[in-house]
Amino acid sequence: MNRLAVPSLAVLLLASIAGGAPTAKRPIRIMVDAGHGGRDLGASGHFGTVEKDITLRITELVRRALQRHAALSADALDVRLTRDKDVFLPLRERARAANDWQADLFVSIHANSSDYAKAHGFEVYFLNGGQIDADVKRLVKQENDEPLNPGVLSILSDAEVNLHVNESSRFAETVFQAMSLSLRPNGRGVHQAPFTVLSGTRMPALLIEVGYLTNRDEAQKLKKGSYLKRIANAIGGGVIEFASQLRKVL
Repeated sequence: MNRLAVPSLAVLLLASIAGGAPTAKRPIRIMVDAGHGGRDLGASGHFGTVEKDITLRITELVRRALQRHAALSADALDVRLTRDKDVFLPLRERARAANDWQADLFVSIHANSSDYAKAHGFEVYFLNGGQIDADVKRLVKQENDEPLNPGVLSILSDAEVNLHVNESSRFAETVFQAMSLSLRPNGRGVHQAPFTVLSGTRMPALLIEVGYLTNRDEAQKLKKGSYLKRIANAIGGGVIEFASQLRKVL
């Protein structure tokens, strides 16, 4: 997919649906979600790697990267985590927290697994309720704690759904490109999938699979703080770029 430039004014309309577009009077609000937690371990792999732990470490590093950027620049950003400790949090509560806070952007961090030991790389997803292939079905089953209601988007108008998907697509592309520059040649692309954690959000939202815990080499990397910081800085860079373009069209 091609790198995207300035997001359309649809971003602003979508933000206004969530409760008011960001203005010079307030920061752009970014909710970062650490997948799984508590009794929900998520995926596990080599060297004792567990998804809930990896995602928590990365989200904290993403928050630090975003806060550091805000402190050193004129960009006003406000960052929250859905969880900052090892606790269980239902998927729909994560989306509800973002909506209640009137977040402008939502990022959910995850780690992957596969029966194919050589599977590796990161992927970026945004919401889709349509047809998906077998691999995506497996991943959705792994990440969702309950089946996605096929009519979950029916509470929104067609226009709102289109805005939600289109701007999430732009957001996903921007973050994927930023990650690709730092983690090359490890990218597996931008995809759509019906993840429950994204289904209730009312802002541009995406889910990132940072790597495969079942790949020995990748699991080894994901145990290292330096590599997690590299991932977090790349994610943060993409979020900052998209947030900056969002601010420019005000």
